[in-house]
Amino acid sequence: MHVSLLSADGDGCNQDWAIATPTAVILLDGVSSPSDMDTGCVHGVRWYVRQLGAAILRELTSAASLRDCVAHAIEQVTASHAATCDVTHTGTPSATVAIVREHESAWTYLVLSDTTIVFDCHSGLRVVSDASIDAVAVAEVRASRAHPAGTAEHAERIRDLITVQRRLRNTPEGYWLAAARPEAADHAIVGTIALADVRRAAVLTDGAARLVDRFQITDWNGLLDILSSGGPPQLIRELRGVEASDPQGRRWPRYKPSDDATVAYITRHRWACRATPYDSDAY
Repeated sequence: MHVSLLSADGDGCNQDWAIATPTAVILLDGVSSPSDMDTGCVHGVRWYVRQLGAAILRELTSAASLRDCVAHAIEQVTASHAATCDVTHTGTPSATVAIVREHESAWTYLVLSDTTIVFDCHSGLRVVSDASIDAVAVAEVRASRAHPAGTAEHAERIRDLITVQRRLRNTPEGYWLAAARPEAADHAIVGTIALADVRRAAVLTDGAARLVDRFQITDWNGLLDILSSGGPPQLIRELRGVEASDPQGRRWPRYKPSDDATVAYITRHRWACRATPYDSDAY
């Protein structure tokens, strides 16, 4: 596989993590909280995301299933800071996960929580995303969107939302993501697609996917066309332009005016478009 990868800060502290190898793409999105909300961890979300990403990468060298790779990685990282941190805390650092791995004549994939993988196949478009978080704390989400971003009311409603979401993380009544419980991997969406059926694919954090699923500026085919013509830099430029046109979230109410955005564009042939160097001040 040939991969073009870009990660862009949303608010100056990027908590995404991504890597591409000749046979795999791994993408993680750290779950953030207001800085004054306790997590029970002395390390923080960025530390957790990088430790988990590295652990998953090591696990992918084995022949284990993607679920087992993620479960083993979660277990390892949890053990590495259990002596210094309260890993049972409801706010313990956590992350969403997406993986695409090439193996023999197929691509296998995994999605845990609200990252998205889009496959453009000869048999049709396949969009893989876990929207289970959308079914929880619905009243709190609605309340947070009733106030412009940057206001005290919006910040307070976000705190209410996160408090409820934390209680429901990694529970049968709520939603699952990578945190301290390896069994979360059992709830990931997994699948296999024949290698010959895939023309192109994209792996996106929710911050990058919002051009489609939040802003509805284009559809998934349109997003892939943007990546085909201008690569991840073009997608990020268009995304940041839309966010800048609505800084307080009045037209498109949202948790963050500008979120971390990470995208990997995958083709089976070398990408023909020339990528430009990433400059964080440009987006």
